[in-house]
Amino acid sequence: MKLRSLVWLTMVAIVIAPLAADASGCREWNRLPDQRKWDRIDRMINDAITGPKGRSYQVNRDAIGRCLQASSQDMLWDFNDLCGDPSTAHKSAIPVRFKWYIWNCVN
Repeated sequence: MKLRSLVWLTMVAIVIAPLAADASGCREWNRLPDQRKWDRIDRMINDAITGPKGRSYQVNRDAIGRCLQASSQDMLWDFNDLCGDPSTAHKSAIPVRFKWYIWNCVN
């Protein structure tokens, strides 16, 4: 039963995470003023929980959304740190890290 649950959670994370397609790369992120960064995080969260692919799975999207919102301050700092370090500042840094936040909320 645990293996089935793990497979199901993995599928949900894989399907929901790409829905945050509006996540920017570090170059764009670093150019945004703070308010636009907050707007971007809110839009990423909204896209992740309201997209059509995510609706095909029986998950509590509201709970995942609340979890992601509760982590939004951490996301802002995390994305700033990722994009401020040349060794981690690449185009997919923010989407990859956002998937990590989704995975933690799904679990």
